[in-house]
Amino acid sequence: MSVAAEIFESPGAPAPDRIVSADVRFPRGVPDGVISIDGPNGQVVFCCPVKGVALTERMAEAAGITTEALENLVWERCPLGIDPESWKIAEEAFLALPLIDDGLPHVTDEPFRVAIGGSSVAVFSSFETAHSKKQFPQSETQLEYLIRHRAEHHELPAEQVEELIDDARMVYRSLDIERAPLSPWFGIMNRLHLECPADVDLQFHSPVIDRVMRERASGDLSILQRMHADRLHRWDPADVYSAFPELVVLRVRLFNLGANIDIEFLGPDGNARLDARPDWWHLDTSELA
Repeated sequence: MSVAAEIFESPGAPAPDRIVSADVRFPRGVPDGVISIDGPNGQVVFCCPVKGVALTERMAEAAGITTEALENLVWERCPLGIDPESWKIAEEAFLALPLIDDGLPHVTDEPFRVAIGGSSVAVFSSFETAHSKKQFPQSETQLEYLIRHRAEHHELPAEQVEELIDDARMVYRSLDIERAPLSPWFGIMNRLHLECPADVDLQFHSPVIDRVMRERASGDLSILQRMHADRLHRWDPADVYSAFPELVVLRVRLFNLGANIDIEFLGPDGNARLDARPDWWHLDTSELA
């Protein structure tokens, strides 16, 4: 039995955080092949929050995650999926939201908050996501089943689906996983043909957006219905962009960086959700309003 299995298969063993002290996670020493990074608070490893499986060199390589990218993440220079220079430009885009003189409310009229969540800042998806949204395939059989039943593949020719399965199977075997994590890590689900490319999730909360969306919902109840139907109670992006031209400009600026950045607009419980996630990166927007 491996060190990882010995620690986290014992009865009642708690699930770890995703970025964990190497000494705490592996008190007998980090096993060969497991990635460890020297960060501001010491050496860390990256773990599935459900099973405690640590990110290995083979797992990272399969998803295109470099050691440099992990170092940038640990030192909070930039999330995974974007380089430091582009990330600096992205941050500056938030600090320079355009003021459009159209007589309409603007998000900069009141303080707003922006945080970066998801696997782009923690390598693995969260415990909640792994239980409610997506899971790493636990076997090649499950992998094949998921590829065949993915909605995006229903219209593909049978031979193309078989090619995707063969490619995904080769990637899966290259991971050489003794015990599969339940939580997927950044980018791997795309390499297994189960998701679109991984993105940088920007969680945006604005009381102005909340107010304007409620006002618009008085004449269109579907706005509230879409928000309440969302797992995280986010406003539908199309509803938000239709009301705030400056956010359309911001979206275009981020798109032009060439990075896969997705802005999600948290609903009325956004402050509570942001306060409950200290593991997310929080941008300083205090001087914008």
